[in-house]
Amino acid sequence: MRTDLLQRAIYLKQWSQADTLYNEARQQNTLSAAERRQWFDVLLAAQLDDRILALQSQGIFTDPQSYITYATALAYRGEKARLQHYLIENKPLFTTDAQEKSWLYLLSKYSANPVQALANYTVQFADNRQYVVGATLYQCC
Repeated sequence: MRTDLLQRAIYLKQWSQADTLYNEARQQNTLSAAERRQWFDVLLAAQLDDRILALQSQGIFTDPQSYITYATALAYRGEKARLQHYLIENKPLFTTDAQEKSWLYLLSKYSANPVQALANYTVQFADNRQYVVGATLYQCC
């Protein structure tokens, strides 16, 4: 029944109702990984940025891809100030060099001071050191 209510809320774009249902499932420990991903997608579609940030502060949606996806959505929407703040405030722990490279790209493209952001960033994957050097040289020279 919950699934039917969720699908109906999503179809009707009743984002607050969908958020409430997902949150109830989380509190009851019945939220699947697929439902968690769908919840994140619903919050993104509804542009409920404060809700996403609140849940991230509670340890939800803190996987590397969620950080990248949210930051990319902010860039796509042109939310420059919010994106710059998000990039400064968050330091995700990546599981792949590709994830980290995506984050580095966002830093190099959207930070208030890209050279400083990259210079202050501690690279997790050796393969990305060259990217940081190249992007820093490109930005400054």
